Amino acid sequence: MESRKELDIVSQQAGEAKPGLFVRFMALCCVVFSALYLMNLTLGLDLIPDVLPLVGNLDEAGATVLLLKGLSLLKRRRLPRTGSPPA
Repeated sequence: MESRKELDIVSQQAGEAKPGLFVRFMALCCVVFSALYLMNLTLGLDLIPDVLPLVGNLDEAGATVLLLKGLSLLKRRRLPRTGSPPA
């Protein structure tokens, strides 16, 4: 069985990115954009007008969900390798 370091070296030689790097980058983008949207730095731009009953706040709710999901993905640590007990 190859060690994790050996697998990382092989994947880097093959030109592959480390696993999870793209996901972490996208989570960071989601956090930044949703935080900016919720702080309303868009100078009054609103995807769904808030005056519409029941659906007016769906865009803010979606941005909040995106913010929380992005933060949870950034906080998550990598899982231990299979076959080895957690330290």
